[in-house]
Parts: sequence; C-alpha cells; structure tokens
Amino acid sequence: MKNLCCVFLVLVFFSCSKSIQRPSSDVSDNLEPVRTLLDHIQSQAGVIVNGDGVTASIYIRGIGQSFVSNSSPLYVLNGVVMGKEFSSVYYDVRPVDIKSVRVLKEPSELSSYGIRGANGVILIKTKGTTDHGL
Repeated sequence: MKNLCCVFLVLVFFSCSKSIQRPSSDVSDNLEPVRTLLDHIQSQAGVIVNGDGVTASIYIRGIGQSFVSNSSPLYVLNGVVMGKEFSSVYYDVRPVDIKSVRVLKEPSELSSYGIRGANGVILIKTKGTTDHGL
C-alpha cells in the first residue's frame, strides 16, 4: 500500500508539473517598439516635421513652400482623400495597422490630385484594407 501511494504521488506531481507553464524571459526580447504614424512619415526622404503628436506640422522639401498660404501636403488614407491637416488622419490610423506610408513629390504622381496635391501627397495604407477612390 505504501508503494502504491508513492507511485500515485509521483504520477500526480509529474502530470501537474507538465501542465504548469512558466513565463519565458525571451518573449519581451522579440517585441519591437510600435512606430507612430509620425515616425512612419518622418522616416520618408524629403519630409520635414516640426512639432510632435496631433499638432505636428509636416512639409515636403522643395514643393510649394510659401509663407503666405498653407503648404501642408494632402493626406490620402487607403485611397480616400482626408484633407491637408495632419490631425485629419492622426486619430483615424492605429499605429499597429500601418502597412505603408509613401510620399508623392513628382508632378506626374501629383497630377491625379489636381491643385489639392500641389504641396505633395502622403499616401497611407493600412493592413487588411483595399483602396477606395483614386
């Protein structure tokens, strides 16, 4: 009877120890920091960013910079024109959903946006969506 109890305790201990999952320290090492929309835009060549967050001012170097008029680029989110203010896309885009950010500067690229695209266009695509509009 004593041997049977020992075997039972060993089996119970063995089966319980296999079902307990211990946290791994390697999990946090594989995570990379989430880049914000501003980080994605700022990483593009020829983009000038002044400020931070929703109040940031964004300009495209060499395109339509004027002291008199608004020289902000046009923002297009998944093919939908959002406007010329960074705040128009800031709250609509979750940083983890950003698939790509592309800056249009060439006249041939800007022609389909007309006068609205005179200061450049920033195209933002998110994961799991299709283009609408242009």
